[in-house]
Amino acid sequence: MSEKQDQIKKQDKDVQSRRDFLRKSKYAAYATPLMTGLIIKSAAAASSGCVGDGDCSSTGFN
Repeated sequence: MSEKQDQIKKQDKDVQSRRDFLRKSKYAAYATPLMTGLIIKSAAAASSGCVGDGDCSSTGFN
């Protein structure tokens, strides 16, 4: 291959890499608030003394 063809292939790879990164970033931007909310909710439940099945009998809130 000529040098020009190699350069074009490299540019195409770079463009595709950028597209893949942006595609993944878009999903991460949507998923981050959801995941953060789930983590906070789990931490709050754990600190309240409730177990995973909703049993809060040890806290007196049942």
